[in-house]
Amino acid sequence: MVDTTFKEHLELGVCTVGLILFGLSLLRHFRSTRGQLIYDAGPHPQRWLFLRTAVLNGLLGVTFLLRSSPVMPDAVPILMIIFSLPMALMASGRLQVRSSGLRVYWALVSWERLENISWLEPSTLVYRCKSQFLPGEGALLIPAEHKVEFEQALSRKR
Repeated sequence: MVDTTFKEHLELGVCTVGLILFGLSLLRHFRSTRGQLIYDAGPHPQRWLFLRTAVLNGLLGVTFLLRSSPVMPDAVPILMIIFSLPMALMASGRLQVRSSGLRVYWALVSWERLENISWLEPSTLVYRCKSQFLPGEGALLIPAEHKVEFEQALSRKR
């Protein structure tokens, strides 16, 4: 019989919740690529920041996991490793107009959920969408070289 303590149960629970959250973000990522691609405005401008965060958290998590410490619970390095996975997904996000909706880097906002789209100068797209739980507003900086084509693709789809 294995003797488990409250600390071990807590660590297991925290790791389980982290893995579930990662799984949900993975499903959301793959859902955002549904539909035919109409226009691609490129990757997130800060993708290198997301990638550096993913690599740094992953390396630190593995290092802390290999060097067991009585001060740090085992769940902390595991959470660092789990946190690096969604950051890597965010680094791969793109801004796209798709037949199923607007892909805002790592999420898809379907056309049915979009209530309003407007432009602020010079090239900021402001959108409002129907949302039950999360804030339904956002602003996207569209690269200047893509603004005209992006606007045409939006007008064709809407």
